[in-house]
Amino acid sequence: MALKVCKFGGTSMADGNIIVEVKKIMESDKDRRFAVVSAPGKRYSGDVKVTDLLYSCQSELNETGGISKSFPAVRARFLDIARQLNLKTDIGAVLDETERRIVSENSTDFTASRGEYLSARVFAEVSGAKFNSRRRKILQSDFGSGRRSKACGFSRFLRQGRERQGQNVFARRFGHNGRGRCSRRKRNPL
Repeated sequence: MALKVCKFGGTSMADGNIIVEVKKIMESDKDRRFAVVSAPGKRYSGDVKVTDLLYSCQSELNETGGISKSFPAVRARFLDIARQLNLKTDIGAVLDETERRIVSENSTDFTASRGEYLSARVFAEVSGAKFNSRRRKILQSDFGSGRRSKACGFSRFLRQGRERQGQNVFARRFGHNGRGRCSRRKRNPL
């Protein structure tokens, strides 16, 4: 049996109707066992990507110590997706916790990673897949060390995936460094 990893970018996660199509893509081939999802992107010209909304949250947090003006746009976006998909999870409670954690962590990497984290949580429920928090699975090298970052445990996890049953969902481009802090992987410029 082959093992396939599928990556879905922001446009593929932009709203509930598109997410349903992504689910169909995953279901169309039993070898598609791992989905790696991005934060919701633009739904139309002039829209704002969730990652950019989250960067606005971090800017507000740095300036005022809170995110009461900027986080409602993130909340509205995920509540809309949850409504479109008729999610059973209390996404409002998940968003409340996310808002608290953004303020308490006060980290650009952590804040930016929440779009991908929430997107993976949503897709896991919709697809019936297992949500895999990279906190337990993958450590990234310390970005401050000047070494190129890498997902140290991901290859091993994929090799073990041949024995795992069902599908698995990961949030794209974030993990935790060796000190347990959220580290958002930078885009490869090549």
